[in-house]
Amino acid sequence: CNNKLIGARWYVDGFLAGRGSVVEGEFLSPRDSSGHGSHTAGTAGGNEVTATFNGSPIARISGMAPRARIAAYKVCWLSPGATNFSCFFSDTAAATDQAVADGVDVLNFSVGTAASFTDQQDLAFFNATNAGVFVARSGGNDGPGFQTINAGEPWVTSVAASTAEGTTFTLAAGINSPEAVAGDYSALEGSITQPLVLSGDITADLGAAEPIEACGPLANDLTGQIALIARGACNFTTKIEAAVGAGAVGVLMYTDAARPKTVMGGTATDISLSIPGVMIDNEPGLALLAEIEGGAVVNASLSGGTFIPEERVGNIMAGFSSRGPYSTVPSWISPDITAPGVNILAAYAPEQADGSLGDDFDYLSGTSMSSPHIAGIGALIKEARPDWSPAQIKSAMMTTARQDVVKEDGVTPADPFDFGAGHVVPNAAVSPGLTYDAGQFDYLAASCGTDSPIPGLTPEDCITLEVDFGISTDPDNLNLPSIGMNAIPGSKTVTRTVTAVADYDVRGNKIVRANRPAKYIASIETPPGFTATVSPEKLTLRPGESATYELTVTSDGATPNEWSFGAITWENQRSRGADVRSPIAVNTVAFVVDDLIEGEGAEGSAQFDITFGYTGEYTAQVHGLNGPNVFAITEIADDPDDSFAFLLNDPATRFFVIRDTAPGTAFRQWSTFDAYTSGNDDIDLYLYYCPTTATCTQIESSAAPGSDEKVSVTLPVPWDETVDNPYLLFVHAFDTELDTTNLFYFDQQFGIDNDTGTLTVDAPDTAVSRETAPVTIEWSGLPTGPLEKQIGAISHSDANGIQNLTVIEIENDQGATICDFEGFCPEE
Repeated sequence: CNNKLIGARWYVDGFLAGRGSVVEGEFLSPRDSSGHGSHTAGTAGGNEVTATFNGSPIARISGMAPRARIAAYKVCWLSPGATNFSCFFSDTAAATDQAVADGVDVLNFSVGTAASFTDQQDLAFFNATNAGVFVARSGGNDGPGFQTINAGEPWVTSVAASTAEGTTFTLAAGINSPEAVAGDYSALEGSITQPLVLSGDITADLGAAEPIEACGPLANDLTGQIALIARGACNFTTKIEAAVGAGAVGVLMYTDAARPKTVMGGTATDISLSIPGVMIDNEPGLALLAEIEGGAVVNASLSGGTFIPEERVGNIMAGFSSRGPYSTVPSWISPDITAPGVNILAAYAPEQADGSLGDDFDYLSGTSMSSPHIAGIGALIKEARPDWSPAQIKSAMMTTARQDVVKEDGVTPADPFDFGAGHVVPNAAVSPGLTYDAGQFDYLAASCGTDSPIPGLTPEDCITLEVDFGISTDPDNLNLPSIGMNAIPGSKTVTRTVTAVADYDVRGNKIVRANRPAKYIASIETPPGFTATVSPEKLTLRPGESATYELTVTSDGATPNEWSFGAITWENQRSRGADVRSPIAVNTVAFVVDDLIEGEGAEGSAQFDITFGYTGEYTAQVHGLNGPNVFAITEIADDPDDSFAFLLNDPATRFFVIRDTAPGTAFRQWSTFDAYTSGNDDIDLYLYYCPTTATCTQIESSAAPGSDEKVSVTLPVPWDETVDNPYLLFVHAFDTELDTTNLFYFDQQFGIDNDTGTLTVDAPDTAVSRETAPVTIEWSGLPTGPLEKQIGAISHSDANGIQNLTVIEIENDQGATICDFEGFCPEE
């Protein structure tokens, strides 16, 4: 009744088409069924209130933009038997389009994504940005590994998560073995069980659940004990029910290796409300387990009314926060910025979809929590600077960010692949001095230089953008407030354009805009292993004026294929503290050479160029050519939702476990083709690597229009029958002409030492830095006929071994189709 929530819509059609139904108890309405939406909305724009936790007042809290109005769009749902919510692109894109039509100024999207920047949701954000809407989105919770971020579309602001400065509160959970819980120990109570404040304090011996994951009935009797349980493998509800069934009086759950730090969230059903519990970090949990398994008696005291203030060092990257580079276009540095995302106290949902009880407020962690910080700050900036574009709002936050942030180890300085430009400084972002602006044509042109231009763009459109409009189609030249250069052959020059904006000055007790010209001088933090120059070195601009500068980075002993970081700062000579800083990430390569050469016929030749990034020894080696293994897929069903999901029982998807990769394999590729489907179909491919049965990571996808698709892996992990480490290939019938279709998929590979005598190469034997030389290949003696597609490669080596591959694909099946094979095409 306070005009805070002024819109509420819900989108479920895509989900129902793909999943069939929602879990019993889910609200088919905009009502929050998990607390996630309330938490993110409250963080972005919640009113200032006193937060309570388990009935105790904790702190006075506020959203970033407490006077903002909020429109909520519910797009994520839980299906029967699932443990995680699913968000279908068809639903999220529809909600985004509606939000723009509703007139929102800022969008927060605390939802994961795929690596592509041209899926339905990315394009919906593209349209939203073109309509003037600032978009913040979570960077992902798959860190801290290298290249784990998928949110890289440059028209949004992707947000990493780090710890906040200040004091937090955790529930006391005393344990009588201090050595077992040494280190970072925190216990959070009430998120998965009945709050201790309702059940009363508990003191009892710990008993390890058997099995420790507690995903079913337990083998041991825990009557009167506190059950020690590991997180993961199944949902919280199942675990708590297992503890109740074994007679436990409480639960001590430790989080898993994928989330080593405590992350609150989830609730249990009514059956578990009779026992309380807390969650602790992975390391002390394992230490407790080791003591119990060693025969020690460990006694725990859980005190429901005691909150302990814990001084926490801020400015540490969260271990879960996804890291760059962005795999699709590495020179678009992502994440863009970091904000608080660990143990964030905000609004929650007291009544959950499964009938259990939550709280009005709760602590949650994730980039889902950091993204709404940026969304709320974006709203404040938009109010102060209504004439700024979304790109300028993003630029203002990035160029004024601070860099006093360390990696998850608490010691090593964070780099641009951890936090982008740094940690947001809201007040500084209102008056950045200079901004980097970009709009629709800039994004379109930059996409022309990538492997996946924005759908609808033709080669002629890209020529028009570059020639007639004068916009570079090199993605490195996109006018972002960060500067990335990937795979440069020794040296590269990029351009950026800055636009001066009016500064805010304090005169007496008034804040006024200063419209005087400002002078800036460039200062470069040179990436190690490189030299860098900027031209011009000085800029003098009045508000509204723009200037373009060139930054040239040259390798000076840099190690190929290793990223190096620096920055360029335009120092304001008139007012201190108004400097404009852009991070630099640069990666040189030994060779710049074509990734793929295509040919046809039983014999032939081709030529391509190689540009060297070093001076020294060079070797070109032949691999292949080899024929394919071909497999038939029959009667795969059309996907009514046109949305892929990682499911093993989806009639629109077939999956294949790849367990025959031999040692010495250099490259393996799986492909489908328009000619080898039985209809006018759109088939997509998804490739996952699964080192364990519980851990699968998507490593590549191919989802272009039509069925000419391929996914590949260089130097694939060889299969060892003693270790479960297969690849999973998913073939997805995104859209088929008939209700079902038939198709062939091709499995092709070649080895490191695999010269079949059908391919030769003529290339130089020495490299000269920044010089280009021709490489000529010839093939002969190849078979022809249906399915005859050959694959091989020329590898490029320096003194350290193979650095690059140029894959060679020869098609000798011209005119062949799947209809050449009886029974695979529909009868006329």
